[in-house]
Amino acid sequence: MSFQKYKDVEIGSRRFRVGTVTARKAAWIYAQIQLGKIGDESVFQRIQDHLLSVCSLYKVNPDGTEVPMPIYEAPYPDQPGRWLLPEAQEFEYDLALVQKLMETAMEVSIGPFLKERASAQQKAQATNP
Repeated sequence: MSFQKYKDVEIGSRRFRVGTVTARKAAWIYAQIQLGKIGDESVFQRIQDHLLSVCSLYKVNPDGTEVPMPIYEAPYPDQPGRWLLPEAQEFEYDLALVQKLMETAMEVSIGPFLKERASAQQKAQATNP
């Protein structure tokens, strides 16, 4: 299975680097989807936290180089998640942006697994009609 550590995307006028969640987190997200628990608000919030925590906004340094800066910190057991950059505070109310970041994180983190799984199922069906 090919492994893509991150994907750069442009959303509106901003550039983002969307990374992958760990295999354990991806497995948990996949299990929640398979179990139909994604509709549970607390499960959905936890999935959002995992996915947004691997997203960074590109900032331009004075020398012109671009550096990806994390935008979100997943919650700790006794604290809520939080936006890290001043400009990221507005992301809290930008549904299209948050949705695109989450979709991209899912694509990068779980997409290759799903494609490989589908391919293996197709091969199995072809050899065992």
